[in-house]
Amino acid sequence: MKKKMNAIQFGLIGFAGMTAFYYVLLLITTQDPLHPFYFFGDKWYLLSPLFLGFGYQMYLFQQLRIIIHENSLKMVGVSAGSNGIAMIACCAHHRSEEHTSELQSHSFISYAVFCLKKKTISGDVVQH
Repeated sequence: MKKKMNAIQFGLIGFAGMTAFYYVLLLITTQDPLHPFYFFGDKWYLLSPLFLGFGYQMYLFQQLRIIIHENSLKMVGVSAGSNGIAMIACCAHHRSEEHTSELQSHSFISYAVFCLKKKTISGDVVQH
């Protein structure tokens, strides 16, 4: 069984990866292996929030993935309803356009209703 990475590890890897990326970028542009260290020391107050913020974003991203994975069956029904409503609202908007024919608007609406019914039906049988 594949062990999943927890959110803190993911954030630390994001922090280290961003720091390494910035080091390599400065190394390539300056051709001096010590310049990035001097630059980091001189501009620490600007770079620290950048690197920490990226690590925190990666932490939040992994937390969100874990929550979505744990609650995926609960979200299927919600997403089917909201997507279908959005599609019908889009169809109503297209119907109000002057250049949209009645046939086009009926096809938009019937497709939206078909997708809504299909997602509702398939949402009941989806299992992980």
